[in-house]
Formats: sequence, structure tokens, C-alpha cells
Amino acid sequence: MLAAPRRYKGLVEFLRLADAYETRTEFRFTLILNCEQVEVNRLRNFYAIPGNVDLHAKSADPSLYYRTADLLLNLSRVDQWVETFGLTLVEGMSFGVPIIAPPVGGPAEILAHGIEGYLIDSRNHAKLVSHIDNMAANPDLAMSLSRAARRKAQSYDFKRFSKGVSNCVEEVMSGGTFYEDCDSRNCGRSRALWRF
Repeated sequence: MLAAPRRYKGLVEFLRLADAYETRTEFRFTLILNCEQVEVNRLRNFYAIPGNVDLHAKSADPSLYYRTADLLLNLSRVDQWVETFGLTLVEGMSFGVPIIAPPVGGPAEILAHGIEGYLIDSRNHAKLVSHIDNMAANPDLAMSLSRAARRKAQSYDFKRFSKGVSNCVEEVMSGGTFYEDCDSRNCGRSRALWRF
């Protein structure tokens, strides 16, 4: 998970989820926090970090983490924060990483539940565990989600995205309405170790 070190970004939920898998050696959790190492060290002293969590300060190249991930988590608390877009989701999907994200805001527009990943409220711990277990037990499902994630990320390619925006602007300028004719959905856009 890549996130700001804030509770509303699902930090507590992430650590609770990792703790649930601590005895299962096939699961490792990686948390990349958008902060300096000194703040990471403070968090280590404040929270009980499960042994299966690798904790890192911000990275100039998050692709190093996306390349080895089997699942990308965005556990932002829907009662405290709404993601307006979800750039890390699109970045992860471009590497073929399935996603678990909140069922509201930008993630709900980017992700189709059950196609590229799952839209789950991070406060529903049992549902998170159930979906992760199901993916881990079904490599074909995980691979299908991975392929769909990579395909979906291609719709956010810069050329396609800019062409879609241009089409929307042209539609509005010609008297059409953006919302009716050009919404955000049509504007041109088995493993032994699980890493999150």
C-alpha cells in the first residue's frame, strides 16, 4: 500500500489486515508511506508493526514495488476521506496488479468490482480477508484480475486520455452536455508469496 501516514488513509486497517496474516508465511505486506524516514521511525514507535510488514519512506520510483506486488490495497476510510481519483491505483494496474479500494469516489469510477479487483469498505475486515483468501486460493482468478487491470490501465494512457478530454471539450463547445454525451467512463480511456 502506498499512502500518506494518516489514519484516514487506512493505516490502522492495513496493519490489522497484515496482523491477520502474520502466521501465514506466504503473505508479505509492504507499506510505502509518503513521508521521510524520521516519520516512519516515529510510526514504528507508535504502532505495533506486524512481523510480515515491510515499512518504507516515500520512494522516488514506486514502480520497484508495483513490479513485485500481487495486490494493491487502498484502504482509505470512507467515513473520513474520499479519494477523488486514485493515481496509485492506475499506476499499479499498469503493472497488472489487481486492486482492493474503497467503493466510493475515484476508485469506484476506475475499478469495476470483480473485474480489475474489488471495491470494499476498509472497515469490513472480514470481507477484505475473504477476498484476499479467495484470490490466493484461486490463481486463475488472480490472473484474470491482473490481465483486466492491465487492460483498464491502458485507457489512462496519456494520448488516449488527452484525446478523450479534447472530445469532451469539443462536445460541450458544440452545445452538447458533458454529462450526457461524454462521461468519465467513455472519454477514451499461482504464486507462492503474496505481496501487498
